[in-house]
Amino acid sequence: FAPFLREDFDPNAYTSDVVESGMTSRHLEKLSTGVAEVGREIHAEVVSRHEELLGQVGNVEDLERVMEVVRHGVNGLQSVIDRIRTELQQPYKQLQARTKQLANLQEASELLRRVSRYLHLVKKL
Repeated sequence: FAPFLREDFDPNAYTSDVVESGMTSRHLEKLSTGVAEVGREIHAEVVSRHEELLGQVGNVEDLERVMEVVRHGVNGLQSVIDRIRTELQQPYKQLQARTKQLANLQEASELLRRVSRYLHLVKKL
């Protein structure tokens, strides 16, 4: 089963080689035996590490509880950020409107100053 462990294993090339060799049933039998053996080894490993695996499941459950607390905290922070954003947007929009109003007033004032200057010069004539 060494070919199956290689990094560059190509299942298409392996299947093609098996079919070309004409020993398809023999290879299928070997593969079936190998799969059954791997299944038995996995089962034996799970049985031998049963307590350890159960302990890890407990650790995962603990981590899930911690993650829930963290999620709750993040949601709380998000709502605070949204509230602060809303509180900052209102004065910003007011300041923006007042700045536009000031720019318009300055432009109108400049126009009035020019008109006044023009009328003053016309009176002198």
